[in-house]
Amino acid sequence: MSKGCTTLRSAALAVLLPLMLSAGALSWAASAPAPPETRVVALAFLQQWAQGDLEGAYARWAVPDFTQHNPEIPDGVAGHREFMAEMAAKSGEARGWANVTDLLLVDGDLFATLHHAFRSPQDPGRLFVDIWRVDAGHIVEHWDVIQPFPASSANRNGLACGVAEDYGSALKYPSDPTQPACGRPDPRASRDSTLSTVDAYTHELSQGEVRQAIERWFSPDYRQHSPGIADGAAGAIAHLEPEHGKAAKAHPRAVTPMRIIAEGDLVLMHRLVQYPDAERPSANIDIFRVTNGHISEHWDVKEPVPDGTRNGHGMW
Repeated sequence: MSKGCTTLRSAALAVLLPLMLSAGALSWAASAPAPPETRVVALAFLQQWAQGDLEGAYARWAVPDFTQHNPEIPDGVAGHREFMAEMAAKSGEARGWANVTDLLLVDGDLFATLHHAFRSPQDPGRLFVDIWRVDAGHIVEHWDVIQPFPASSANRNGLACGVAEDYGSALKYPSDPTQPACGRPDPRASRDSTLSTVDAYTHELSQGEVRQAIERWFSPDYRQHSPGIADGAAGAIAHLEPEHGKAAKAHPRAVTPMRIIAEGDLVLMHRLVQYPDAERPSANIDIFRVTNGHISEHWDVKEPVPDGTRNGHGMW
């Protein structure tokens, strides 16, 4: 377990559904506010990236041998540089990128971004969640989960928030991590209250009470960003009941502890999930926004876990 990471006990999660936690788990996971150095590193690193210097940002703000969990990238600053050079050699993939920061959360020794990017005008785009761990003023570990933009979606809200979701628009969009496209975490919202709401919702889900949980804990204007789920409470019920309701034959199960990053009105949950019909687990991110004690918005990002990695660490 990474130093300072907010996690849940793996034994408790081994039998839980991918969106569900045991009673009181999120409250148990609450941690102290982010130390100032995490936010300083996060903003400096992301601002240098926004200026088009991702390699320089890693060289300045990461320890040389930082631990890498992206399965395609070797460890450390040199490994990241090697990967970017490989991409540049493949039809100029590293040139002309358009990247939009959608959300930024800072919590304890972790910071995370939801963002989307296009490699070229022909690229349909990908949605990313990146997570970094900071120690002694430097990045020491990195995880990510990446999902291609689908050809269509069951809702009209966009995978991020419907802002600059094509190459031309993204290229023109101002890159400023202090003003993410989907809004900043609400500084007036209590982190503990936000966690408590998500905890209560996921506890009811864990009992198979899908409709009851959604009708009780979702706001009337609930917005869905997952492309396979229709908007609103009705869309969530229709999607979740067959997989997670009491009548479901087999439930997906978490195969790792939960990594939680929470700030203000936002909660990000990261874990590996084994779906009943899949050969390999999936790396999953879920993000919830809580407004006035009710869940008002949801994003997710999913990526199949490959058989092997270039760094040997795994995606979690």
